[in-house]
Amino acid sequence: ATEAVGALTTLPNPTLWFYLPTPIQDTGTEFVVKDANNAVLYEGQLAGEMASDGIISVPLPVTLPPGSAYRWFLTLDCDDTERTPIDGWIERGNPGPDITRTFIQANAQNKVALYANYGFLQDAISELAVLRRISSENETFTADWNNFLSILSLSDLADAPILDCCELAERQEEPAPVEVEEPSDVPEEV
Repeated sequence: ATEAVGALTTLPNPTLWFYLPTPIQDTGTEFVVKDANNAVLYEGQLAGEMASDGIISVPLPVTLPPGSAYRWFLTLDCDDTERTPIDGWIERGNPGPDITRTFIQANAQNKVALYANYGFLQDAISELAVLRRISSENETFTADWNNFLSILSLSDLADAPILDCCELAERQEEPAPVEVEEPSDVPEEV
């Protein structure tokens, strides 16, 4: 059994981040969110256009009440025979008014450190990923990103591009193949 990935957030609708080894339009996906009682809250798929592999953001499509944890499941159809499932959990903590005020007053870079120090890793990685995406040439943000991924044992993703993609869409069922009957009497060409 693989260990589930999980993190704390302060947000009702946090952003999840995934590395996709192939462009989204080249692979089928399934994204599911379940509550603590295993009830399905959302079922859909990733949609969008990617020019290459990369790290994508996916806003959680359901609202997390404070103190609750949801499980998410992402399955990639790498080819016709191989499905790659990953899953994890996201829990919304309650930092309290004083800590929340500190988060609000901090600038973007300090906010990353504050989130990490208080254990809200989901928010820290989201802030840092956005900073790196919009300021990819900034050496400070790049160093912070590399250090953060190193702490999470994800150094191999340090150079992966952070893409402005994708979104969630309702799951599209595969259309049933339409059978075309061949006519039995083919007229001869005159």
